[in-house]
Amino acid sequence: MPPRALSARKTPRQARSIETVRAILDASIQVLRRRGLDRLTTTAVAERANVSVGTLYQYFPNKRALLAEVLREHLGQVADAVVNAARRTSGGSRRDIVAAVVAAFVTAKFSDAERSRVLYAVAGEVGGPGIVRAASERARAALQQALASASDAPRDETVQERERVAHMIAAMMVGPVQEGLAADAPAETAVQLSRELTLAVTGYLEQRRLANSV
Repeated sequence: MPPRALSARKTPRQARSIETVRAILDASIQVLRRRGLDRLTTTAVAERANVSVGTLYQYFPNKRALLAEVLREHLGQVADAVVNAARRTSGGSRRDIVAAVVAAFVTAKFSDAERSRVLYAVAGEVGGPGIVRAASERARAALQQALASASDAPRDETVQERERVAHMIAAMMVGPVQEGLAADAPAETAVQLSRELTLAVTGYLEQRRLANSV
């Protein structure tokens, strides 16, 4: 489907319009939770948001565009959390950077676990792979910059090596978090998961350092 078909029809600028779009996006999540992706309709979303279907269509031309925006917003918030953590710890040790980034990612995903969970289904539809890729690339770029600025960054590490490291760290985080969400793990799992992932990632970085020093 052409990208325009997955974009909002217009961008809200006035406070009332912003509130309306917020209500529609929140209602979309609620309907997804109750009905699932296959049974979600724009009519059900409009009813839940207490707006007319016509009003919904003023901002979103179809169901796919609506779901794409819901997914884009969620992943944007997750990426923002990672970017902010990476920038905040820039110049520190790689362990501090990793710990902050891991905690930010896990917290962002588990702060509303049900929302994260239902949107995994959406990620496979409505142009989801492209939306996921854009958010992931932004987060990885921030992580890569932070790793380059680290006080203990290897002096001879190339840009290509840092790219591979950032990709590996991202992969190490995504899998366990997705599995934890799918298993409906309790909220307190996030703290333990952050700790375990930090150990795993810092162990990986240390092993790379030792391997490269031989």
